[in-house]
Amino acid sequence: DWYLEFSPLIVDLSARHDDVLREDLHIDTATVFESYFKKAEQGRNSNESIMSVPLTKRDPTWSPVISTERVIIAGVPALTVIHRLTYTAGDERIKGRIIIPLEQGTLYFSALRRANMTGEREALLRILHTPSAEDIKHRSPSQAAIDDPVLDDRFPDHPLTVVRRALRWALTTPLDMTITAPLPTDPDETLELKNAGCTIRVPPRFRFCPRMAAAMGPSLTPFIRATVPQAGSYTFDVWRLPDVTVTGRQSMRELRGWAEEHLRGWRQEGDSDFEIQSNEFPMPDDRPGLSTFVQFRIDGNMNHGVANWFVDHDGTVFRICAAGSVSRSREVLLKVVNESTSTWTRFPGDIKRPSRWWKLFTK
Repeated sequence: DWYLEFSPLIVDLSARHDDVLREDLHIDTATVFESYFKKAEQGRNSNESIMSVPLTKRDPTWSPVISTERVIIAGVPALTVIHRLTYTAGDERIKGRIIIPLEQGTLYFSALRRANMTGEREALLRILHTPSAEDIKHRSPSQAAIDDPVLDDRFPDHPLTVVRRALRWALTTPLDMTITAPLPTDPDETLELKNAGCTIRVPPRFRFCPRMAAAMGPSLTPFIRATVPQAGSYTFDVWRLPDVTVTGRQSMRELRGWAEEHLRGWRQEGDSDFEIQSNEFPMPDDRPGLSTFVQFRIDGNMNHGVANWFVDHDGTVFRICAAGSVSRSREVLLKVVNESTSTWTRFPGDIKRPSRWWKLFTK
């Protein structure tokens, strides 16, 4: 089956962050793999057997990703990714994607193949393959050996063989396709956010998302870090709270009130499984700062977010936030937010009335 999919979430393929891209692909394809496994297990009586746990959980070093390759299609840089959606007895589904980043989103040109009979490649290798040290350790051929292209000729109808052949066809056959607005490669990472009146260094692979920006207030600048569809979103944003000024003796209490009031609004998108934590966050010049953590569910899936809230010299409140599914740990989100916060600077001409009022109330 062939699929042509468009997503408003933008995929950054910058070569300078290739290691981050590969890690993201591992995490996101594992999320998709586990979602397919969960659907297949619903309604079954697993009795807590080992087969009731997806392979990604039984062996965290195993990845659904089979291969990746940087390519050119219709004259623009793209990425091919072949990965497994399912991998159990009687059900092996493999998808090959050509990922084409655009200014307004991402185009996925994908081939899918499913097999009802599985284990052919594995069985042949057990007969013919001379075990390596890795194989002996795991008592079976390595996944790389099972997926080696040299076996494709022996199994012309295997899903992996068929998907590889399909992608080769798509990349070598002249297609009547013109890409009019490709995503610019390797953008500046230190950006001036005019609507927020500040400059900040954006974390690796996060790209400005026009579709998200159109749905939010003008003082919030959203970024997205994505790879494959169905994996959930990983967001980063910088927000200048509109019409909010915090000054005076109760500045920290007011800041906490604004932050927690906003976060409680997220409860409307989730359910009763909701948690908020907040702690003071040290800012330069002893300006009031607060770090918050929120955890909630959306459509049955656990999500969380980390944010730094702080008050600038003139009482203007800013928030820097990273959020997404729990496939990225709280520590990862915290690192992203803290590193970006340390690069934040205000436009000098944007400050209304420079003062050091906050120092009077922080001692």
